[in-house]
Amino acid sequence: MVLAVVVSSGYVFVHLQTGWVPWDEGQLAQSAERVLNGEVPHRDFDEMYTGGLTYLNAAAFKMFGVCCESTRWMLWLFFMPFCCSIFWLAARACPAWAAALVTFAASAISLPVYTAALPSWYNLFFLTFGIVASIKFIESEKKYWLFVAGLCAGVSVLFKVTGLFWLAAAMLFVVYFEQTKPSSQQSRSIGFDLFVVGCLALFAMVGLKFCGIIDSGIGDGLNFAHLCLPMIAVSLFLSAGQIRSTRGSFAFRFLRLLNLQIPVLAGALIPVAAWIGFYLSLGALDSLYEGVFILPLARLASASHAFPGWMHLLAAVPFVVLIVAGFVDRGFLKNRNSWLTFVGVAMVAAAWIAAYWDVFYWQMLFHAFRNCLPMIVVAALGYLYVARSQLDRQRRLELFLLTAAAVTGGLIQFPFSIDIYYFYIAPVVLLVIVYLVQTQVQWSKAVQVAWLAGFAILAVFKMSTVYPANNTIGITNPNGTKKLRLTRCSMVVPDFDAVVYEELVEKIHQLSGPQDAIFAGPDCPEVYFLSGRRNPTRIIYDFFRPEIVSQPERFIEQLRQSDVRLIVFRREVAFSDLNRELESEAKRFFAKRYDIYRRDPCDPNRQQLAFTILYNED
Repeated sequence: MVLAVVVSSGYVFVHLQTGWVPWDEGQLAQSAERVLNGEVPHRDFDEMYTGGLTYLNAAAFKMFGVCCESTRWMLWLFFMPFCCSIFWLAARACPAWAAALVTFAASAISLPVYTAALPSWYNLFFLTFGIVASIKFIESEKKYWLFVAGLCAGVSVLFKVTGLFWLAAAMLFVVYFEQTKPSSQQSRSIGFDLFVVGCLALFAMVGLKFCGIIDSGIGDGLNFAHLCLPMIAVSLFLSAGQIRSTRGSFAFRFLRLLNLQIPVLAGALIPVAAWIGFYLSLGALDSLYEGVFILPLARLASASHAFPGWMHLLAAVPFVVLIVAGFVDRGFLKNRNSWLTFVGVAMVAAAWIAAYWDVFYWQMLFHAFRNCLPMIVVAALGYLYVARSQLDRQRRLELFLLTAAAVTGGLIQFPFSIDIYYFYIAPVVLLVIVYLVQTQVQWSKAVQVAWLAGFAILAVFKMSTVYPANNTIGITNPNGTKKLRLTRCSMVVPDFDAVVYEELVEKIHQLSGPQDAIFAGPDCPEVYFLSGRRNPTRIIYDFFRPEIVSQPERFIEQLRQSDVRLIVFRREVAFSDLNRELESEAKRFFAKRYDIYRRDPCDPNRQQLAFTILYNED
């Protein structure tokens, strides 16, 4: 384990300060700095998430210094126990050498894809810790492990409310655990069966509602296939299992299930209740509610992205066939095992070699893994249902636990379903595949090992570039990289970004003092942090507060009253469009103008307007 963790965490550390999305770094860093200055998330400024991450990042600033790199160093400290957890889980299903390979592959498809210290990574870490606690419960049946699993969910919620996804998986696991637990009673309760099936139907309906299927109709097929189909499959599997489960009266079965769910819920409730109590003591509970449940609705409207098309989804079919090939009839494989293994390994090796040299083949193989989750879930649940008598109870519980975690964890992709978001759950999908493959006894696993090794190697070369969006399409940045020469950030970024932000920060420093307030928008919180200038508003992203800038005259007057003498306008749209009326009003009061241009990444001879600075000289 030690060697696997050292190599994996060392590989991630090498890439830790490489690549960025400027506004992500800005909102993380600016929020943490405002906490250091005595402000409270949600109450004093718009917080993107629950708020726990902001306090952790503030602690990182105290430990490592006020710079963007500090948040990533803190993320790396949490990554190391995550590596240990992955190895421990993989080692339960395969030899140590294979577990080390799985650990490295899981590491290569996690942080190096996008190393920003976003809360979704912490959701993944605590989900994995929760899985470990749940498997310890399977081994010992001591309920304090269920409490720990729930505690992981509660702490995860403090980073981002999507930590509830692990809580849902843990509760589904408890249902399956209760179903498979032997009972000496002879009576059967139809009422309890209907109760459980009703709860599972409600779970599926909530999933449909969450993913917008009920509102937009079943026609939103990609959302249905990627997100809702796995949830429906889990609900149907547990419903079928409930009908075939052990016997017992309603009271007996209900109390047994309740006694298992209570530790999970209690563990999740403690950190959440403490967080609510903190805001209650500040008289800011309404601000917390607005920030966690109301403002995200604006994010859904302004920051959403569809899944890849149907052809990308179909690209996963051959890969899934490869994974489940070992389940075919033994007679077919008789006297063919060695030949099929040789052909399979040769085909996989040829595919990876082609993918290394050609972007088209890389994208085909990439999307085979990126879009396999719904099919892998159906395959795992189908195998658990058909072959339940061939697996011991512990292995069935482990496989279902990982599958349920992948199902609910996969919801992290909604509503911003760009490829990067898949990798917030990809290591768990990888573990499901490993456990599924290891249950097969029909043929050699050399083909699957070849696939895993090839994916890990290619991930090193193709998925750790300086530009996060390129990590999922297999294209390196043709424009080169550069280390930022800023006091508050020295990460390696695309060279065209480095040139723009170095010029922007230098100009802001020339035109304003260290204690001055400026205004920057739309959606450029990084400008405040990188320049070290104060944000006089509560705005982090403009789409959260459209009402603030909807009255330009009043807003500009408020800025002048705050002694703002410099305004920065982003010309490239991130999420919110530039308010032209606001720009016109600003020009009335800020007489000077300075434009900053960016070299077009696709055409070095073409310049794009990146930022405009409006200011008044003393």
